Amino acid sequence: MRVLLTSLPSRSHLEPVVPLVKAFRERGHDAVVVTAPYDLSPPSSWIPERDGVLKAPFWSAELVVTTAANVLDFARTWRPDVILRETSEYGGQIAAEVLGIPHALVDTAPFAPLEIPLLDELMDKVRAKFGVGATEPVFTAGLTPAFWHPAQRHFRMPIEQDRGVVASFGAHLPSGSQLPHVVVEALGKLPVAAKVVVTHAGYSDVREALTAGVPMVAVPLFADQPRNAARIQDLGTGVQVEVKGLTAAVLADRIQHVLNTRTYHDAAESLAAQIADLEEFTNIPDHLVSAV
Repeated sequence: MRVLLTSLPSRSHLEPVVPLVKAFRERGHDAVVVTAPYDLSPPSSWIPERDGVLKAPFWSAELVVTTAANVLDFARTWRPDVILRETSEYGGQIAAEVLGIPHALVDTAPFAPLEIPLLDELMDKVRAKFGVGATEPVFTAGLTPAFWHPAQRHFRMPIEQDRGVVASFGAHLPSGSQLPHVVVEALGKLPVAAKVVVTHAGYSDVREALTAGVPMVAVPLFADQPRNAARIQDLGTGVQVEVKGLTAAVLADRIQHVLNTRTYHDAAESLAAQIADLEEFTNIPDHLVSAV
């Protein structure tokens, strides 16, 4: 079977997709990744600790049209049997509908579509440019259990086990932000004796922390991150901190609070045990083949 995978041109979006290419190939299938050149960086004028959360959903009609055209240009020669896209990349679905082939979804950002008002109507406008109608995915693979977001089937991605405090804010932090310095200063105030993840609440960070059973201090910046941070807090596996006006003292206090509160660690370990029971991520190809 020939599988064409599509992703936004961003490392965090490609990271779950690239290992799937290897998994398909190891099972004897042909698999490639297609994306489109596009700048997904936030505006350089935005300073999160000054301006607060940026309202920037991962949607651009221009990007969807460009990616769909890019995928179609390649697919008409390569002739895939199915297109497998990650959540925030919509051009692959349009291309599959044009080609009349099945499409499937790896749910790499479950809450991201909720940030796009009138998404179905926006997609229909793009479809109109290509003269096609909407179709449903034949298979949806979730990367966290149903406690985070329901999917047709749920899988577990491998992670590296880390000890101590880990801080991660992704690849889209503007160069003018002093947030990394705030985090470093906050961490310097702590006698680290336990585990915690300080994160912007991007889905990849959250998924890895949940899998490792590590509680979080979430400082959301844009897109689906506020929803992810709220879910972290609702599940009792961490706390949410407002980025606007954030100081090292406030952040250090919240980190220390999580480190010293056993209930956060218990909740994180309980959720990690549920994730440990999930099927391996590398089995997604077998399920997709059955669905197609």
